[in-house]
This record gives sequence, C-alpha cells and structure tokens, in this order.
Amino acid sequence: MFLDLCGIDLEKKVAEISKEERSKVVNLLKDFRITPIKLDDWDKAIVTAGGVNIKEIDPTTMKSKIVENLYFAGEIIDVYGPTGGYNLQICWSTGILAARS
Repeated sequence: MFLDLCGIDLEKKVAEISKEERSKVVNLLKDFRITPIKLDDWDKAIVTAGGVNIKEIDPTTMKSKIVENLYFAGEIIDVYGPTGGYNLQICWSTGILAARS
C-alpha cells in the first residue's frame, strides 16, 4: 500500500527505483497522514499490536536472538495491553535494559 501511494510499480526491483521515486518515499515517510473514520470504545484501546515477536528477543538484555548486535525497546516489540501508562512503562523498562546491555 505504501509503495502504491508513492506511485511506484510493485514489480520494480529496488535498484530500478529512480531518484525521484526515492524522494517520494522519503517525503511520504516524513509526512504520512491518516484520517480516522471511527473511534472504538475505550475498552478496546491497546498499547500496540504487531512488531518483533518476544520469542525472538533475549528478555535479560533485549538483544535479538536472530541479528547480532541488534536490540529492541518500546513499542517495536509485539506486546499489547490496556492503555493507561503501560506503553510508557514498557518503553522505559526495555529501553534502560537494552542500554545497560
């Protein structure tokens, strides 16, 4: 969908993407806007959904079990729960753990 919005042919290889097309990607990444069309109930609000599977992360260091010298913190990790500060806590906790590692 993202490349579609940039007007880039999905059949192109990365090396075939022009400078102008790369510029479109950068501009859209910097200024991607969405307009919500509906809000759900508060009880369905979650911190985040999707991201790096926790089974692929060493929980004592936040280091990737797959890619050497790659660490994760915060909402990039596939965890979710009710809103109310939990996302801030996981960001702080995983961030400090990764930093200390």
